[in-house]
Amino acid sequence: MEPKAEADFCGSADSILDTIQRTLIPATFLFILFVGLWLNFPIIWILMFRMKRWNRSTIFLCNLVFADIIWILTLPFLICYHLNQLHWIFGDSLCKIIRTVYHLCYYCSIYFVTCLSVDRYLAIVHPLKSLWVLNKQQSLMKPPIGRSFLRYSNILQHSEKHLGCLSSKSNVA
Repeated sequence: MEPKAEADFCGSADSILDTIQRTLIPATFLFILFVGLWLNFPIIWILMFRMKRWNRSTIFLCNLVFADIIWILTLPFLICYHLNQLHWIFGDSLCKIIRTVYHLCYYCSIYFVTCLSVDRYLAIVHPLKSLWVLNKQQSLMKPPIGRSFLRYSNILQHSEKHLGCLSSKSNVA
């Protein structure tokens, strides 16, 4: 009964979903890979060698760039997965690592953009209060990446009981 439900959802092998997963997603990921690396590495160079004084925004921006680069470095594996007819060839362990890093860095990027937005809001709307609300040392300690990683790992271990790492039931990149 399960294959029928999947066939109803996916349609034939030449369906639009199949075309999207095997052509559009890899092409989009490839574009993001080249443009993302080409734009993020100069930002690291500027942050490391041209910035004399770091503040909260600079720290959040640096974390955002590193999260983006790590996320981008997972894309070649997913490109290969989609171009290989949605078949993962790198083994189950690497699949779990890549998917964990992919989602962790994705949500870390959202977190750091939010931190930058709140920081800019405080600096513009409440300039005097923002000086003591969050100082440089606190901005280094606030990103809960380790805690998020552990929570996400527990979710991943719980969900793998129900589906394989990249099963045909979860073809979402």
